[in-house]
Amino acid sequence: AVSAMNPADVVRTRLYAQPIGPDGKGTLYSGFVDCGTQILKNDGVVGFWRGAVPHFLRFGPHTVISFTAIGVIRRAIKDQKQAGLRREWEREQYAAFDRLDENGDGSLDLDEVVQVLKRLYPYAGVQETLHSEAEWEAGVRKDAAEAFAKADIDRSGRIEKNEWLELSRKLRSLGKERTIDLLFETLD
Repeated sequence: AVSAMNPADVVRTRLYAQPIGPDGKGTLYSGFVDCGTQILKNDGVVGFWRGAVPHFLRFGPHTVISFTAIGVIRRAIKDQKQAGLRREWEREQYAAFDRLDENGDGSLDLDEVVQVLKRLYPYAGVQETLHSEAEWEAGVRKDAAEAFAKADIDRSGRIEKNEWLELSRKLRSLGKERTIDLLFETLD
C-alpha cells in the first residue's frame, strides 16, 4: 500500500509545501500534473518514493495492529456464537432427558437407553436389511450398551443428568448425523 500510495503522497506534499505568491497561487507548480512532471524530470522515478520509509513506519504498524485486532474480534465473536449454540444444545438435551426419564427417578437405566435407540432406529426402517426383529433388537441393545458404558462415567449403572450430555454425544456418533435430532422431534 505504501509503494502504491507514496507517489501521489509525494506530489500532494510538494504542492502543499510550495511557497504561495501574492496572487494566492503556488510559485513552483501549476498543478498536480506539473508537479509530477517536474519531480520526474529533476529526481527521476525514484523521486516519487522519497519518504517511503517514514511513510511505511507510520502505516506498517497501524496495518499490522488493525488486522490483528480484527482477527481477535472475529475469533471472539465466533467463540461467543459457538458458546451460545452449545448452551442452547445443552438446554435441549436436558429437556430431552426429562422427557426420556420414563420412570421419573432423575436418571436413565439401560432399558430406557434401549428405548431411546428404538426410537432412533425403528424396525420398520431397517427390516429389509435384517432377517428378524430379534436381530434388530439385539443390535439396538448392543449399541445402547456401548453408548451406556461410555457415558456412565461414575459406573453407577445409571445415567444421571450430568452424564446425559456425554450419552447424547455417543448416541449421535453411533447413528447418522441427525438421528438424535430426529429423536427429539418425535418426542415433541
